[in-house]
Amino acid sequence: MNTLIVDTSGDMLFASLGSSCGAVLAETGVKMKSNINENLLKTVDFLLETSGTSLNEIEHFYTVTGPGSFTGIRIGVSTMLGLASSLGKKLKGISSMDAYALVCGSEQMDVWAKLRMKSYVKKSYDFKNMVFSDYETVTAENEDSITHIVNREQKSSLNLTHAVKHKYFTKFGCGYEPLYFRKSEAEINFDQRRACG
Repeated sequence: MNTLIVDTSGDMLFASLGSSCGAVLAETGVKMKSNINENLLKTVDFLLETSGTSLNEIEHFYTVTGPGSFTGIRIGVSTMLGLASSLGKKLKGISSMDAYALVCGSEQMDVWAKLRMKSYVKKSYDFKNMVFSDYETVTAENEDSITHIVNREQKSSLNLTHAVKHKYFTKFGCGYEPLYFRKSEAEINFDQRRACG
C-alpha cells in the first residue's frame, strides 16, 4: 500500500514515496523550472525507478493543494489526477499548511501563509489535544515575528511531502481542489479588463 505524494506549491518540486507503515521509501527534490509539468513527470519516473517501484504498486495518490503557487498547484493537481485516474485510483489532497504542521512536529503551533501585503491566512494546531482551528484570514504588521510560515517569500522551507511519515497524515487528507484564499494576478487583471471593457 504505497503512497505517492507531490508538492508543487513552492519554488521546489518535492516528491516522496511512502509505505503503509509511515516510512519514506524514496524522495526527491528539484528546483522548479519553467516546464513544471514535464519536470514533474520526470521526477515521478525517477522516484519510481530508483525505488524499484512500478506505478501499478501505488495505492494512494496525494498532492499538496496550497495555498502556494497558483501555476504550480494547478499543474501538480492535473498531473497527479491524470496518473491516479489512469490506474482507476482517486487523487487526494493535503493543504500546505496541514502538511507543514505535520512535518514541523511541534505539539502546538500556528501556521501562516501570506496572501497579499499584510494579509495572511492562519490555522492553529494542537496535536496534544487533537484540536485544530478553521482557516482564518488575519492581518500582521511584522512578518519577521511569525515563526511558522509556509513558503516564506515563495521559497520552500520544508519538504512538505514528508507529511506522509506522520501518524496523523491520513486524518488531514482532503479533496484535491486547489486551496486558494485570493485570486491570482491573472484573474485580477482579467476582471479589471472585463469591468473596463
